[in-house]
Amino acid sequence: MGAYICGQLVSPFAKQLETIADTLSKRKNIGHLYDWLRLCRADAGALCAKIRAEYVMFNSLAITFAGFAVALALRHDSALPIGWLYALPTASLITGYRGFDTKTTFVKSVEQFHAAAKQG
Repeated sequence: MGAYICGQLVSPFAKQLETIADTLSKRKNIGHLYDWLRLCRADAGALCAKIRAEYVMFNSLAITFAGFAVALALRHDSALPIGWLYALPTASLITGYRGFDTKTTFVKSVEQFHAAAKQG
């Protein structure tokens, strides 16, 4: 139950991270192509859905790591090893980049599957 609630709390921030990344990278919107693949080519749509789930997971992890880093920085606990204050922001940046990279793979996959389906 607690994980479900945490997931619901993190989800809007992860979606905002995705929106910011899309704006900065000037990606085109491929939502209509993705929907078409899911409806007309279920096998290709399922593969793309797995890639989409992966980048959503990475974005959520990046937000979670960043939230923990802020919480630990505000806590001022002297018993806390200082390494955590470096490890969590680093993990947030790495998983955020991985989410961005996986989203790029998702966009390319949808475009390639759509082009192949239209040819065949």
